Amino acid sequence: MTDYPGFVIDSSALIDYQKTDDSILHLFTQNIGAIYLAEPVFADELKELSMADCQRLGILVSSLNLNQLIEAAGWQGSISKYDACSLILARENNWTVITSDKPLISRLRNEHIPFIWGLRPMIMLVSAGCLAHGRAIQTAENIRTINPSYLTSEIINKFKIEINKL
Repeated sequence: MTDYPGFVIDSSALIDYQKTDDSILHLFTQNIGAIYLAEPVFADELKELSMADCQRLGILVSSLNLNQLIEAAGWQGSISKYDACSLILARENNWTVITSDKPLISRLRNEHIPFIWGLRPMIMLVSAGCLAHGRAIQTAENIRTINPSYLTSEIINKFKIEINKL
């Protein structure tokens, strides 16, 4: 494991992996760092993800305290209350957010909260020798197929270049 205190994943990034190759998340939790999921995101946004799935993948569901829930519910701007929950958990625990959601990334930048793009976990795994280049590229292409609005061909091409340099 590396020196990361932990990661919190938003629903969009988790869904992308869940629909393509969720075992990559397990590889990440085993080799790179802990992944946390905000409990409201788990309970309300991820109806097809069970607690057994989280355990199998090594994802830890993290509760927010009452003050954090109130803050998230009153969040103003372009991100949802669920994204606010992920942001608050990251801020309070010094975690890095895994997301491809542009409004959330903008807010994370404004708040000086670390984040990585949704494909970055695969780059980290390939770099650590835990994931084959071809599998990472195929998974990225599969994610693009199900989520073309977030993953443009330009992003996929940059991903391939970075993966092939490793």
